[in-house]
Amino acid sequence: MAAMTDDLAELARAAGVEDAWVDADGYRHQADAGSVRAILRSIGLPCDSPSQLLRSSARLAERRRLPPAMLTTWVGSPTRLSFALPNQASFRLTYEDGAVVEGKVFDGDGGQWLPPVLHAGYHRLEIAGAQMALAVAPLRACSVADVMPTGRRPWGISLRNAETKAGAVDFLHLLELVRSAASHGADAFCVGSLHGGSLGCERWLDPTRIAASSSFPLDFSKGEADSRVTKLKSIATLRDYYLSGLPRDELLLREFLRFDRDGGAALKSFALHQALREQLGNPLTWPAALRDPTPEFRALHARSHAESVGFQMFLQWLAERGLLALQAAARAAGMAIGVIADFTFNSCEDSSEVWVDRSLFLERLRCADADASTITATAVAFSPAVLAERGFQPFIDLLRANMAAVGGLRIRRFDRFWRTRLRKDDAAAEAGASLDYPFDDLLRLLVLESVRQRCVVVVEGADALPERLRTAVDQAGLLCSGSYRGLDPVSKGDDETARPMPGAVNSSDHGSPSLLDWWRGDDLQRRIDAGEFSTLIATRELALRERERGHLLAALGIERRRGKRTPLRERREPLRSIITSPLDPTARDRAFEASVLDTIIQRLGGLSSPLVLVDLDDLLGTAVSAELATLDHESTSRLLDSTTARNRLNRIDDGRRCPLTSSADSADQARFA
Repeated sequence: MAAMTDDLAELARAAGVEDAWVDADGYRHQADAGSVRAILRSIGLPCDSPSQLLRSSARLAERRRLPPAMLTTWVGSPTRLSFALPNQASFRLTYEDGAVVEGKVFDGDGGQWLPPVLHAGYHRLEIAGAQMALAVAPLRACSVADVMPTGRRPWGISLRNAETKAGAVDFLHLLELVRSAASHGADAFCVGSLHGGSLGCERWLDPTRIAASSSFPLDFSKGEADSRVTKLKSIATLRDYYLSGLPRDELLLREFLRFDRDGGAALKSFALHQALREQLGNPLTWPAALRDPTPEFRALHARSHAESVGFQMFLQWLAERGLLALQAAARAAGMAIGVIADFTFNSCEDSSEVWVDRSLFLERLRCADADASTITATAVAFSPAVLAERGFQPFIDLLRANMAAVGGLRIRRFDRFWRTRLRKDDAAAEAGASLDYPFDDLLRLLVLESVRQRCVVVVEGADALPERLRTAVDQAGLLCSGSYRGLDPVSKGDDETARPMPGAVNSSDHGSPSLLDWWRGDDLQRRIDAGEFSTLIATRELALRERERGHLLAALGIERRRGKRTPLRERREPLRSIITSPLDPTARDRAFEASVLDTIIQRLGGLSSPLVLVDLDDLLGTAVSAELATLDHESTSRLLDSTTARNRLNRIDDGRRCPLTSSADSADQARFA
């Protein structure tokens, strides 16, 4: 591993490249010089020689003296101006509505400041001959109280697997689930990722959400088929309708053409990428001229593939209508929030976003997880420098695309708004370095769009943020997500200080086993089958799981029923049977399992958190979400009608309606750390 020189380390710190990172187990890793150089090179600061280092240092200093393309600030707060300005420079502020305010900047706290702006929105600022956008964010994002004026604490159901082995869960399945959940009092339904899927990007909807349907209404403002229902048993049938049926339907054709016009060049470029993908397969294997085409080359291919490009836009139009109808049905059924969709702040190497605009992403680098042994194979990160140069417009466009048709957005890996660990494809597992992002700017834009789109925001991964940033997130009204404390694999000491209740509590974390899987140890068994555990590690994990179950029962106030047990060291079963025949015989007692789940669901309902989400698998006590795409729509609509499901739904709904007591609130907070 190449050593860092002092000059390289100084440039890296100035550019926001951290020379060390901490993995998921808390171990500190020193960044290698090769990774640091690769990241600096990707943000326009080459440093492979002493002369390049000097030029890049000068270039970075010059960037900071120039006025930005966009300033962000909070409404009613003065804004520090970090770029070069004459003393008491005059400014002219033009609001969105055309009103104009003029004045002078003032000195204070070691710099020059713009006076407070009293109106949130996207404005224009002229100062000392420079022009820039000024985004002024409200102090708080759209909150639960904004969408639920009655004061009742909302709850919802979350879907573990939006993508299953059987295929995508289509909009008609989701429609049945949303209506059924609303009839039991749910205020939200978290459907997972709708924009990624087979596309690998976060801006455009996954068309398999419609192609997977056995039938799909083209006019479904009420969520039901009318006389213009088209059977969509295959993509070929859909294509036939696009070519022959749509041109004869004047009303729908006019709506589609409006969608085409509003989508502009971005929609057409996406559709061309999808058309080529359908014809040529994986974009990473396309001929070189197609992998990085010029705008003229793309225009030429768009004309030669006009029919396929139009069909891909048609699919995107249907997908958008499907999501709009899903949210409309949720609100009509009484849900205060409605659909909550997932969003991740990155893209994939084979996506249309990267194909259309490679300069927006960091070249030859991949997003890496906190676990030193894993890397997201094709995940690529946005360039923070290019985002800032473009006035954060690509980020704003992404937020609007994801918020436009839903009531809530759940942001996964929110820590990537602050810092992303990156490494080269051929780097060792422990190699890599972290790159800082303009967190304050991204947070303000997120809050501004949340209020404008009336979209509640839930964030995962806020625990990884420094205290200052975590406080800013809480003050901005974002709902930091957390799981029920009883499932955390740690002991609770008397000196442990509880943190405030998370804004959104999940019965199970995203990517973690369901409650029943965890209780039975099925997640450990799968890891044993995959060869991840040696005998020694397996026995240690089993012992840890036994203690965790004990902590959970104690937290729930359930008496642990004990049977005759054989100490682990005296057991003679093969490794596989260690988990399939747990030490505690009550762990496989179905009635006891059900009582544990019942109690957890009831406790979740009584939490003081503004929002509680119960995983569908936890609610039903089965792995039904993995098979959801194989069910017919009638079966899907009856999933929540079993006696067990109804009882648990009633427990959580009753709990969310009951007034809180201070003692219960204190007990709740003790379960989170």
